[in-house]
Amino acid sequence: MKKRHCPKPMQTQRGVALISVLLIFAIAAALAVRMMSQGSLKTQEVSVYLQQQQLHTYSRSVESYALTLLQSDWQQDAQNGVTDAQNSTAYDHLSEDWAKAYRFPLDQMQTGALSNQKTASDQAEDEIHLRIEALDSYFNLNNLIPEQGTGIDLQMYNALQHLLVQKQIPESVADLLTDWIDSDNDPISLLGAEDNQYLLLQPPYRSASQPMHNLSEAFLLNQIDPQSLAELPSVITALPMASLHNLNLVLPEVMAALFQTSSEQAKRWLLEREQTPISNVSEFLSRHQLKPELAKLFSTRSQYFQLNIKVQIETQTVYLRSLVQRDLKTGELQVLARNTQPFADKILSQVKSAQAQ
Repeated sequence: MKKRHCPKPMQTQRGVALISVLLIFAIAAALAVRMMSQGSLKTQEVSVYLQQQQLHTYSRSVESYALTLLQSDWQQDAQNGVTDAQNSTAYDHLSEDWAKAYRFPLDQMQTGALSNQKTASDQAEDEIHLRIEALDSYFNLNNLIPEQGTGIDLQMYNALQHLLVQKQIPESVADLLTDWIDSDNDPISLLGAEDNQYLLLQPPYRSASQPMHNLSEAFLLNQIDPQSLAELPSVITALPMASLHNLNLVLPEVMAALFQTSSEQAKRWLLEREQTPISNVSEFLSRHQLKPELAKLFSTRSQYFQLNIKVQIETQTVYLRSLVQRDLKTGELQVLARNTQPFADKILSQVKSAQAQ
């Protein structure tokens, strides 16, 4: 009878041990690859985070610089004994330092190790832009509400209608805007809208019945077309309270609306300010034979400003828009709001031209 061949126990153990070692090495290799991959991702995350923090730090630093410019401008007026908004010796004008467009290039020494791999052509993209805009040049929507806080200011309402017609925006938008911020719940006309209309929408909501905090609230208005929404910010703003219009900066369209005339006529009135700043409201109105009682609507100084800041390093860009109020009596500056949403680069369109001059 033939005997079967049986493997030796030692050989069996050696085969199992070899397989176990190979499995351990495979698991170790997989873990090492995973750890290296996660480590690389973490390194990238930290690098991006550090760069974002760097950009935000730059933007806040530029904001402080802009506040210093506005403070210096007030101090220069204060040295001349000027403390009020309509004094005949003070003005805010585009010829002053705060109104200039600023561009700050950043080189490798400023941006640090994050830019070490960049070429010379790429480095030109690392820069900071600053543009300070006086909001007194726009029509302040909250001027529609009288100081006593009840009803609406008919003079401002008529000016708003005139302004919208100039910009080819339907007059109904004036009624919608007015009903949104007035304190009553009665539509100003058949074209207006109050709670009864907004409560029928999905989801339902009510009109604000208070001053507008941001012009973006216009997106909530009933049946307003996108084209009108896009055009509103070019001539209208929403400041925290009623404000005066700076004659040295007011838009011709806004000037025309306040005087119920054409933009061409307003441009002729304001032509003199291009060379010589207007320093006295009453004298300006008298020189052009305009109604003297309208002097209460104007000033030669600005109280509200928007700081438009753009910081770009490598492929990352940070935007900052700061709403600043300047107390014309004390010079105190207060940042009322900040917005980090991207804005149109046309806001900074004067930067390169200013640098070239």
